[in-house]
Order: sequence, then structure tokens, then C-alpha cells
Amino acid sequence: GVRLVGSEMCIRDRDKSSNGNNASQNGSPTIVEGAQNGKSIMRYSGTLGEYHSFNQITDIRTVFWVIRREGVTGLRSLLGDDTFSYFHGGTDNKLFYSSEVSNFNLLRINGLVSAISSSTFSSSFTIISLKSNEALSASNFSKDRSFNDRVWKGDLGELMIFSSELTVSDFEKSEGYLCLLYTSPSPRDGLL
Repeated sequence: GVRLVGSEMCIRDRDKSSNGNNASQNGSPTIVEGAQNGKSIMRYSGTLGEYHSFNQITDIRTVFWVIRREGVTGLRSLLGDDTFSYFHGGTDNKLFYSSEVSNFNLLRINGLVSAISSSTFSSSFTIISLKSNEALSASNFSKDRSFNDRVWKGDLGELMIFSSELTVSDFEKSEGYLCLLYTSPSPRDGLL
């Protein structure tokens, strides 16, 4: 798997999983120290060509984000790729474009099961957990194919990508871990 911590991406651009799938900065995303529960995050301004790229991962099955979207206009994707649009954001602030919804079999937002076809981005920090039906590809956070204007606008606390469909126990442990790091001490929604 791949684990990118937003606050460390510009400093070291290192994959925390020790797989060596390090990220490369494009444009000028910035670190905002202590922005979320005392944790530093990476802020993306939505400027043309501003994202982080990594070696293409072709076997994605489970992904976790600690994320906040700014604004509701523009197509923003949770993950991007030079060729594929599996994680393409939808219109009307939806997490996924209608043609991509069938790629996934489980979406949880802050620990609660959510409708894949109608869930929308939040303007506050959110833990998004996702399982795919099959192996999917991505090579960046977050630019849509050759569209330099379709980049993330908002904040990223952490991104974890796994090449396996995690067990229920491991899935919930990953969510709980992110909840402990990025939310206030009291349990949030369905987590903890």
C-alpha cells in the first residue's frame, strides 16, 4: 500500500508504507501547521497544475482520505490518473461522477455507510473510506488526466491506498486510527 501524510509531502514527499512510491510535488501546495486537531495538513489552492504525483498504482482496492474540499464548483477527484478516471468527482459537488459509481462497493464517511451515487463533499474535514469492486488505477492526488484545471482545491491530512480489500477489522482499525489523529477527543459520528 501507499501512505502519504499531507504535512510531510512537501518536506520529504515520502511514501510512509516503505514501498518507495514517493510523491512528487507539482505547483505550490503548502503545508499549514496545526490546522486540524493539532496536525499539519497540505493545502491545495486549486491553481492550474497543482497536485502531487506518484508511480501509477494499478491494483487499488481500498482507500482512506482525511480531506476537506473548498467550494462546490469545478470537477474535483479524490484520486487522479493520466489515463483513467475511476475516482472522478461528479457534478453538483458529488464525490463521484455517475459513470464511476459502479467501481465501488462500500463508501463510509466518518465511519457511517453512505450512498456512493449521491454522497457529496463536505466543507469540513472528513474521513472518507472506500472499497472498490476490482483493481483500479491512480497516479496522483489529484489531477484529472490531461485537464490541468481539474485539480484539488482544499486540504489533505492523510491518504492511505491499499492493494487489497481490507478485512472488516482492518478497515475499522484504519478508520479509528485516522479518527484519533484528526478529530477532537470525543468520538465522531460512527467512529470509535
